[in-house]
Amino acid sequence: LRPCVISEYFADLEARAEETCSLPWDFYSSTVFETDQEPCWEFLLSLPEDEKERSAAERGAEKDCFLFEFSTEPLVPCYHVQVSLSQGFCNWFLLSDVLKRLKMSARIFRARYPHFEVASIPRAELCQQLSVSQVTPVPPELRRGGAEDAEGEGFVELVRCVPDLQGLLGSSVQLLEEELSDTPGPCGR
Repeated sequence: LRPCVISEYFADLEARAEETCSLPWDFYSSTVFETDQEPCWEFLLSLPEDEKERSAAERGAEKDCFLFEFSTEPLVPCYHVQVSLSQGFCNWFLLSDVLKRLKMSARIFRARYPHFEVASIPRAELCQQLSVSQVTPVPPELRRGGAEDAEGEGFVELVRCVPDLQGLLGSSVQLLEEELSDTPGPCGR
């Protein structure tokens, strides 16, 4: 299944004809694979030479997998930032985005869902981290603050992205694991 998914996705990146399009793709941050050079992605489909000699047990220990998030509504933007020195980088939603989606106030959200981690970070720090960690530019609504935020010194509240919260927002997360086989992939050399 993975070679089919990858082949179809890259065919779409090459702007194939509309009549041959079976399923359009819309992945965020897909510009990572776009360059001025001729597309080259066969390294994703083919196995390195030393991979062929490894046993199935060794390959099973480090299986690849794809994580897909499905939703009937547009996905809430997620940001990979570090909110404290004691905690590494992880995914966070803007609390304001979550509240808009759930149509509730911050007070009700905190009372109803005390188990979700909420943290505050200075807006300038968030923008600086996003400019380093995100492939896409920092969203304009984060760069400019409100009237109380003239110098960009205001704080932004974030809520940690966890599967329970994603489910609450209407998303389902599916994990597609690599199938183990002793034969090389379709483009194996």
